[in-house]
Amino acid sequence: DATGGPSRPTMIASGKFVATPMAQGLRCAGILEFGGLDARPSKAPLELLRRQAKAAFPNLTATSEVEWLGHRPAPSDSLPLIGQIGTSRVYTAFGHHHIGLTGGPKTGRLVAGLIMGQPGNTDIRPYAPQRFGKG
Repeated sequence: DATGGPSRPTMIASGKFVATPMAQGLRCAGILEFGGLDARPSKAPLELLRRQAKAAFPNLTATSEVEWLGHRPAPSDSLPLIGQIGTSRVYTAFGHHHIGLTGGPKTGRLVAGLIMGQPGNTDIRPYAPQRFGKG
């Protein structure tokens, strides 16, 4: 149970996290760390999140806390991968980080147009899946 936090979902831009009231308490999420698939869990992002939450909500108190860490695939250049993989007729549309619900509809329209041979008016070359390929 948590008290002293927001009454509705709140994005704390300065702290780079979102605080969401839930029946179980308050969920604070959004901090991430590029550690690689073999890296052990790091406590640094959780400590940063705690400091940012305390700064944003100085009256916040909680009777317990649950930590969650996990691998979340993310392109190293922070851009999604959108388009056909070579000439395979396999299309990608992922890697939107934390804005997938926002970027998803536009990406869906772009990919549908590509599949139908009707490319849109957006230059998708910066999002090409091949951009990470070797030379």
